[in-house]
Amino acid sequence: AKEPFKGLQSIVGLSESAPNAEKPKLTLAQIQSIVEDNKEALSKSAAFSDVTTPQDMLDALTKISNRTSGRKLAIVNLNPVELARGDMPYAIVKDDKLKRITVAFNSKNSALKSDWILQRSYRQRNVKLPRALKAKISGDRITHVKQHEGFSLYLTRGGVNSLSNQIINDLLPVLTPKYKLYVTGHGMAGALATLLAFHVAFDSTIPTPVSCVTLGSPRVGDASFWRASYLLEISGKLRTCRIVTDSDTLPTIPASKDYAHAGYQLRLSPSSKLVKPQEYYPAVKDDGSLRKPAFQSTKKFNASKSDPQTYLECIEMNQEALVELDLNELYKQAGVDVFSAAYAVDE
Repeated sequence: AKEPFKGLQSIVGLSESAPNAEKPKLTLAQIQSIVEDNKEALSKSAAFSDVTTPQDMLDALTKISNRTSGRKLAIVNLNPVELARGDMPYAIVKDDKLKRITVAFNSKNSALKSDWILQRSYRQRNVKLPRALKAKISGDRITHVKQHEGFSLYLTRGGVNSLSNQIINDLLPVLTPKYKLYVTGHGMAGALATLLAFHVAFDSTIPTPVSCVTLGSPRVGDASFWRASYLLEISGKLRTCRIVTDSDTLPTIPASKDYAHAGYQLRLSPSSKLVKPQEYYPAVKDDGSLRKPAFQSTKKFNASKSDPQTYLECIEMNQEALVELDLNELYKQAGVDVFSAAYAVDE
C-alpha cells in the first residue's frame, strides 16, 4: 500500500510507550477489517487487487512467498511502531539462501519529504574523502567531493547518532564475510541508497563489493563524486546499477551542470517491451579520465511518472530481458573487470 494500513495500529495495539510489547495475533475478523479499510490502496497493487476476504489476503501473501523459491527472508531491524505509522526510514532484510543482506530505504517515509531537504534541492556540501581514495586521485587534486546537501545531511547529521551510523550498527551483527551487501531505494530513497553505498564501501568493517541498485534516483553529487565512485568501482569495492524509465524526469534533477550521475544505467520503457534495456556507462578517455555525459535538462517534474507502481509494471514487462543481463558482464564490457570472481556463485 502507498500509505500505512488504516486501523493497523489500533488493532495490533501498538503504542509509543510500549514499543517492545508482545504483539497479539490477528483474528480473521480483524484481518477482514484491515482489508475493508484499505480496499482502495489494495486495489492499486497488482499483488492484492483481487483481495476481498481474509482468505484472499492469505492466498496473495502465500503466492508472493512462493516466488522466493524457498528463500528465507527476515527483516532484522523491524520497529513495529514506525512500521504501523509509515515512518520506518529503512529496513534491513537478510536472505540466507543467497547470502545477501539488503538495506532498503523507504521512499514513503514522511521525514524524507520534509521541507528542509526540498529547500536544498540544488545546494551542495563538501565531504572529505578517506585517505586511501585521496591517494588514488591525487593527480586530480581531489580531497573532497560535493554531495547534495539535503540528502547528505539526512544521512550524516547527528554525529554518532546519525542515520548512517544507526544503519551500520544494525548491519554489523548480521553482515559476515560470507554475505554480500546490497543497498536499494526508489526515487529520493534511491538518492540515500547511492550515498550510503558510497560511504560504506570505504568502511573496513563492511565486506565489499557493495552493490547499489536504485529506481528513478535523482542526482546526488558533482563530477568529483562521480569520479570517486568510478575509482571505487575499478577497485572492486562498489557496483552501482541505476534503473530509469523514459517517462520519469526525477533522474534528471537537480537540473544543474553541477550534478552528474554515477554508476551503470539501465533505461526501460514503460510503454513497450524491450528486447534489451538501453545501457549507458560513462566512457573513459585514453588518459584515464572520464568523459562526462552531456548535460540533460528536465521538463516540469511529474510525480505520477515516478510512481513505484510504474517502475514495478515496467520491470515486470521487461522481466525476460532483465534476467538475461549480468551486471558483472556489463561492467566487464565497459572495461571494469573486477567483479566476476566475487559474484561467480549467485549471479
